[in-house]
Amino acid sequence: MVPEGFDTSNPMNRHVTTDERSICFAEMTPEEFCIDDVPHALSKICRYNGLINRFYSVAQHSVLVCELAEATYGKGRISEAALMHDAVEAYLGDISRPFKALLPDYMRIEQHVENAIKTACDLPPDPAVWKEVKRFDVMALFIEANHVLLYDYSWIKPKDPLWKKSQQAHKLAEGFEMLPDEAHRLMVNKLRDYGYDLKDVASPGQRRRKPVISHDPRHTNPGLM
Repeated sequence: MVPEGFDTSNPMNRHVTTDERSICFAEMTPEEFCIDDVPHALSKICRYNGLINRFYSVAQHSVLVCELAEATYGKGRISEAALMHDAVEAYLGDISRPFKALLPDYMRIEQHVENAIKTACDLPPDPAVWKEVKRFDVMALFIEANHVLLYDYSWIKPKDPLWKKSQQAHKLAEGFEMLPDEAHRLMVNKLRDYGYDLKDVASPGQRRRKPVISHDPRHTNPGLM
């Protein structure tokens, strides 16, 4: 999985998590996943590369997809998978669909990290579950496209009637903008509804910056360059 010539021991090639661990994406294990990373990062990542009419986070999108699944199946394994379907983006970022298709190496690493997260969270391996999640994800795409994109593109389809059963869809229709702190609380609370144990509900803006110290003795911090 590690690309040839890639130095995994170089701190500059590693990623620091909310609990101060240093991880390499290409070698990520289920034990290295931290659920707190998900709402913290996704609440601050804007969908559609920011080319929209208001801030709209991956965290709010994740809750929207979950609400669509809940409206169909209730609270269960499919809706939990829907809530976590973009968790990988907490580590790899939200790469736009047209660009991602041009990055085969990225897609292989994305699949590796996704598998680590699925194992860590005991998410269902059944492809039929993820096929349903994809259906709700696409449904959310058209709900969002009708409200946040800058132009009325020809590919945009009408919203599925299921949108009326989602609080987040209604907020989009009303023009509401949810900024990172609120999106963070929204996703933390939703994750807790599904039994996830998060350390606290401190919003990203309330966290105090601390020195980054690797807990892995094999790696040192880059220091001043």
